[in-house]
Amino acid sequence: MARDPLGAIVDFNRAFVGGGRDPAWLRGKLDRLCASPFGFLRGTFHLFAADWRAMGDDPFAPGADSPIVGDLHLENFGAYRAADGRFVFDVNDFDESANGPPALDLARVATSFLLADEKRGDARALERIAAFVAAYLGAARDRECGPVEGKGMPPAVKQLIGEAEDGSRAAWLARRVEGAAGARRFVDNVKYQPVDEPGLRAELSAAIVAFAAATRERPADCAAWPSVIDVATRVAGTGSLGRFRYALLMPGKGCAAGKELVLELKEARPSALEPLGDASAQADRVIANVRTLQGEPPAYLGRATVGGMPFTVRELQPTEAKLEVARLRGRDLDELCGACGVVLGRLHRRGSATLPTRLAGRDRAVGRRIAAFALRYAEVVAEDHAALVAGRAEVERALALSTTTPQQ
Repeated sequence: MARDPLGAIVDFNRAFVGGGRDPAWLRGKLDRLCASPFGFLRGTFHLFAADWRAMGDDPFAPGADSPIVGDLHLENFGAYRAADGRFVFDVNDFDESANGPPALDLARVATSFLLADEKRGDARALERIAAFVAAYLGAARDRECGPVEGKGMPPAVKQLIGEAEDGSRAAWLARRVEGAAGARRFVDNVKYQPVDEPGLRAELSAAIVAFAAATRERPADCAAWPSVIDVATRVAGTGSLGRFRYALLMPGKGCAAGKELVLELKEARPSALEPLGDASAQADRVIANVRTLQGEPPAYLGRATVGGMPFTVRELQPTEAKLEVARLRGRDLDELCGACGVVLGRLHRRGSATLPTRLAGRDRAVGRRIAAFALRYAEVVAEDHAALVAGRAEVERALALSTTTPQQ
């Protein structure tokens, strides 16, 4: 069967049509996919997973699959505050995590280096990929598997960690929450949209109470925990646009206004690496893999069930800073390639004790074949992106996105 990327995009996203989902979510996804080849790569992991099965080139020695990230690219690296209070640089999105070949993660990040800075050409990108792979190989063989902190990291990483450290909860909340004590609520905007339906609010409140009962963390001096102050639908991401996502405003330290916590519930779906898998099992696996693969996971991490659907739970942190390709200069990318390689090498090593053995004597093959795949696949992405830009109206019609009101 001939490869049909637009048909695959339609088939994948049909799951996000109707059932109370706002068609604007999918229209927003198409906006982001059409914006650039990098945006297309970021939002179409389902295509990458299928293409890897057909054209992937795994230079590692044969071995069992192990936990990998799956949907990994430059913008899925960032800084955050871990549960133990340290600020670290790590991978921050595990929605598609599953057992698979570690080379897939390596190849996807390498492709994102090519697409993130196309104006400087392939030669510069290949230098970055070489540095990324070299750092990965060193970290994958090293006994050091702890989280990556600022010490010894390049300025671009130190700056990102500094932004996370400087994050003010009060200032962060002021941009998202309004009202005096006793009447606090999310600001109604394109990213946070009010949930007024009493039944859904009650289900979300019950789900978060059950989550809190199974979670050791709780804010200090807060007798009202885990009551829910307000609920909003959260619209964010690219590949995840179409999933139900809810933000819950919760009392924080001392139950004081300006100290609240915001927890996000995100709908769990089967990973594109296992498209016939079970969504509930995927929710459990995402949380388990975050705890296994991240150097030090954040607090308030778990899962919940709402209306019979599985959700993962995490805190939306004011002390969080993500890589944004649009803000990165060429020098930043030069610095980040090694740091991202260290993060991924340690992450894979935590998930597989046999990884060093699978890499023994393969440095040259890994470097050459990952770079060759990235060059080849970047062209595939560019062609698919152009096809979507040209055929967007057809995709919208196939997904019934002409209406401006949520479909029931």
